[in-house]
Amino acid sequence: MHTPQDIRTAGVTAGQPQQSQEKRQSFSREIQVLRAIAVLFVVVYHLWPHTISGGFIGVDMFFVVSGYLITAGMIREFERSGKLNLANFYARRARRILPAATLTIVTTAVLTMLVVPNTWWQDTTRHAKASLVYVENFLLARDSVDYLAQDQAPSAFQHFWSLSVEEQFYILWPVLFVLVIALVSVLARLSQSKPAADPLRQRVIARRTICALLVAATIGSFVLSARMVSSADPAAYFVTHARAWELGVGALLAFTVHYTNAASRVVRYPRALLGAEVFVVSALVVGAFQYNDSTPFPGPAALLPTLCTAALIYIAVRLNAAPTALQGSLGRNRAKIVENRGVQWLGDVSYSLYLWHWPLIVLAPFMFREATPAQLPLLVLPIALAAAAASRKWIELPVQHGQIREWRPRRVLAATAALAAVALTVSMVPEAQGRTQLAQEASERESILANPPEELGSGALGKDSYEVYVTSDEVLIPAPQVVRQDVPEGQNNAECKSEQNEAFTPRCEFGNDNAKLTVALVGDSHIEQYLPAFQEIAKDNDIRILTYFHAACPFSLAVRASDAALGKPCLASNEDTLREVAADDSIDLVVTSNRTNVKWDRSHEPDPTDGFKKAWSTLSKSGKDVVVLGDNPRSLNGDETRDCVALNSKDPSACAKDRDESFVDDYQAEAAEESKHVTFVDTSDWFCTDDICPAVVGNVMVYRDSEHITATYAATLTKHVQESIPALDVGEK
Repeated sequence: MHTPQDIRTAGVTAGQPQQSQEKRQSFSREIQVLRAIAVLFVVVYHLWPHTISGGFIGVDMFFVVSGYLITAGMIREFERSGKLNLANFYARRARRILPAATLTIVTTAVLTMLVVPNTWWQDTTRHAKASLVYVENFLLARDSVDYLAQDQAPSAFQHFWSLSVEEQFYILWPVLFVLVIALVSVLARLSQSKPAADPLRQRVIARRTICALLVAATIGSFVLSARMVSSADPAAYFVTHARAWELGVGALLAFTVHYTNAASRVVRYPRALLGAEVFVVSALVVGAFQYNDSTPFPGPAALLPTLCTAALIYIAVRLNAAPTALQGSLGRNRAKIVENRGVQWLGDVSYSLYLWHWPLIVLAPFMFREATPAQLPLLVLPIALAAAAASRKWIELPVQHGQIREWRPRRVLAATAALAAVALTVSMVPEAQGRTQLAQEASERESILANPPEELGSGALGKDSYEVYVTSDEVLIPAPQVVRQDVPEGQNNAECKSEQNEAFTPRCEFGNDNAKLTVALVGDSHIEQYLPAFQEIAKDNDIRILTYFHAACPFSLAVRASDAALGKPCLASNEDTLREVAADDSIDLVVTSNRTNVKWDRSHEPDPTDGFKKAWSTLSKSGKDVVVLGDNPRSLNGDETRDCVALNSKDPSACAKDRDESFVDDYQAEAAEESKHVTFVDTSDWFCTDDICPAVVGNVMVYRDSEHITATYAATLTKHVQESIPALDVGEK
């Protein structure tokens, strides 16, 4: 993102000496209005998401403005000197972007250790480091497609993804500019013709070449973005190659403005320009209120904010070339908005406000624990505005206009490296402290697991009551900091489970090939989580286990809505798996469990209930027994259970959830009632008393996220599973 200083130095008609200083300042004010609108969209969207459901388009507006301003400055220097000084360019970027951003990162890391549970510390360091080196967008992209990382608590540095995109653009775009200039110069020296040696001709060739490459890159990025969005790839929102086209539109606008003399040409229809401006602003506002989290984005949907922002910049350029257009009532009203002190102030602090508002939103529930959700935004907003004003006054302006401005580029870049080193060191403290705490308790956990008491985990749960701790050492297993990693065998290396968008389901084998009984576990992650229990049973019984696990893909012949959007890879995979399992005569028993409380595509047959019935019927007809484990209860949203336990380790009962609120509709239960030769197992008493569903039972954390149980707790369910499925008792190996 750009600071107001960028706007004032870039100017609307970079390289146009005939433009007056007054017009440049006027355009600067108009750019500030755009920035004020953009940051207003983003902040209100984050504080009150249901108010401006599409406020995220403010980021797209920032991208266009950034692409325009950066390129305008580059063009101006190129036209003035015939080259671009990379050292000066990067020194300017470092002065204007890094100090405020670095202060935000360091302060947030320290605040996290002071007010947030230790379950956040490792991720805090991970995201802080990524933000400091401006690769946060790729880290978020990786997490968005990582099944284990989905639905995790938001990072306080999440908003740095857009800054990362811009910084990566700032690094690559000037280098391309310089390489083209150098290449044209080399080719000119190698040529024997006099016209080729003409410096003016070289500039024209370089300019056209750069512009052609920019057009190609912008179109290519847009096509890639559209394809990623159409395939429902969540990484499309974050990765630079799917976002670069928006900055490219701003860059192309800079070429258009400069080389068509847009700021000095006569305006034939000034009133039409004013009308167009009103229309474009209206379109932006409509987009902000009509878009929402379900809008496929960026892709084609991002054309609205991108092109509207570019149009507003161009219209402002043209209107500044026709001051008479602003003399009517509409023009005077426009001037009042543009020159409004509050609007200009918001534009001035927009960069710092963007930096500070999101960490405060994320940390506020821990800083103000007594506040209600409705009160938190009212507390965050004034603090964010005050922090932005302070950052602007004491960080941004002194660095941009003080003695540092006179430093040579080498000195600026050296200071930047030193600042980054200090910030990286500070950001690593939370993770280091968290590891120290884990190490201190590691021996206690190992001792308990080496000789587990009979009541460990589910053994401490009864219909009327339960025990939180069954050992003298009140140690949680697993530790809340690593509970998300407590997963069944095979999930970490992704060998035994396919991803949602894959049209196949892998088969894995555990146990003796010549076992007395072969059990196939088939379904999504809600059957996979029981693998540890079946493995415990197999230790004492002559059992072979086959697994067919597919993430976010219930084992049904109905179509999940998310699968329909991807082209039905889950359905295709389920049909193949059904044929394979039905045809395998070595399989005696099929056990399945699935998350069914999801959106289904009702335009396709069968419906969810019949989809399960048809799949099970095929298996039953092939001579296999079918057992369905009812879906498990839900804990608190996202990582709230994990964080609650970390904050209340002495009394985790505070994190329990009412039984009536924990269970969701399960289509498997209805399908089983209507199916012959299918055994349905109600698993509710495996997790809950008659009244509540605890978060910790017998020292063991029950949930690793909002809907999956930990592998440790699953292993303690061995007795429940074996009693519910008598066929598993086949005797020793």
